[in-house]
Amino acid sequence: MNSIRQYILRDIHLKELFKGSTIAFIFKIFSIVLSYVLFYFLAKRFGAVGLGIFNTCFTVLVLTSVIAKLGLDTALVRFVAEYVAKEKQEDIRQLYFISFFLIIISGLIVGLLIFLFSENLSELFFENTHQQKLFKIIGFSIVPFSITQLNSEYYRGLKKITAHSSLQNGTVYFLILVLVLILSRFYNSIDIVIYSLFITSIFLMLVSTVFIFHRIFTDEYDKKSETKIKTRNLLSVSLSMLLSNSLFLIMTWTDTLMLSAFHGEDAVGVYNIALKVASLSTIALIAINSIASPKFSEIYSSEGQRRFKRIVKQTTLLNWIVSFPIFIVILIFPERILNIFGHEFVIGKMALIILSVGQMISAFSGSTMVILNMTGREKAGRNILIITVLINITGNYILIPKFGIVGAAIATMSSTVFWNILSVVFIYKSFGFWTYPIKWRKS
Repeated sequence: MNSIRQYILRDIHLKELFKGSTIAFIFKIFSIVLSYVLFYFLAKRFGAVGLGIFNTCFTVLVLTSVIAKLGLDTALVRFVAEYVAKEKQEDIRQLYFISFFLIIISGLIVGLLIFLFSENLSELFFENTHQQKLFKIIGFSIVPFSITQLNSEYYRGLKKITAHSSLQNGTVYFLILVLVLILSRFYNSIDIVIYSLFITSIFLMLVSTVFIFHRIFTDEYDKKSETKIKTRNLLSVSLSMLLSNSLFLIMTWTDTLMLSAFHGEDAVGVYNIALKVASLSTIALIAINSIASPKFSEIYSSEGQRRFKRIVKQTTLLNWIVSFPIFIVILIFPERILNIFGHEFVIGKMALIILSVGQMISAFSGSTMVILNMTGREKAGRNILIITVLINITGNYILIPKFGIVGAAIATMSSTVFWNILSVVFIYKSFGFWTYPIKWRKS
């Protein structure tokens, strides 16, 4: 144990990676526990149908906010980390304000479209127009939700992982749960969950923005910075990342939306519980990526190929050590885990196993898409995801009508494996090493 500790302390990058990923991991566990508590409460209070309605509305919010952010949140991580390494503080301020105002404009446009087409969305996903008011609330939530995500990524670029993690879904779930517990005393409808989501988004946006503005206007900056960040150049990078992020989320949420359209809200509720449980095996990857993203950008732009390879291998190894035991537990006790949420969710057993296999392969492959985005290869990542999304949509369209949640799981698992393997191969061709946490002998 002491030798491991000394090894970590000797490597300043590994020490920072370990510390940051540990903080992010704790917050991620907190997020998962709260999501399960919230989902458990909704499942018991409103059943699979109510849980399905919430998941569908939240999915629409996540997808539309990705469009509203224009990829600026991901670009912010890359450039902030790079500017911090080069001590360009004034550039960071310019970058943040440009991103902030662009997202407000795009968010208002996207929100207006959701508001205007709320009736159509309700009819599409719920086969009636009774829930159109929920989509109108989602429309109003897009700007605050998007700005909160931007602020979170700003802190991530600065490697302030505690602040970054506190603005993620764990806090969202916690505040929603508190509000729902209060409001459910007076109003027994799934509507209160969507209203709570809107209030939570407003609150987190205001608090995080106030703190960032205070830091920006009180800290000393280099007023003589010769760099003038051009909106056109920023958008050139961010829009490529937008497309990649959009494609990734489309792949992630296509199964949920198609299940809602073909099989109804109860199937969505069961499937999303299985998906949440399967995702437990990749919580380490998500946590590690919180600090790995700015580290990749920093090391790639300021240090050599050998050090970059080392940090990539270290992140994948850390992820594998944490993820594999979780994967084994899920494989051994799938029914018992699902039964916690209610007997009606046990039918998701096979979907859970299939999804877990895909998630484990993703964990073993490492931070592939993050590596591409943080090293200026976002266009390659975009092209990989274009192919993957086409496979995913086709698979879901063919398999869901025939096999329901199992078909959705097969399509999702297959596309997850495909994009990870393709990304690993591209990284090998670009940098000359595999992301897998093992040594390959050359023949």
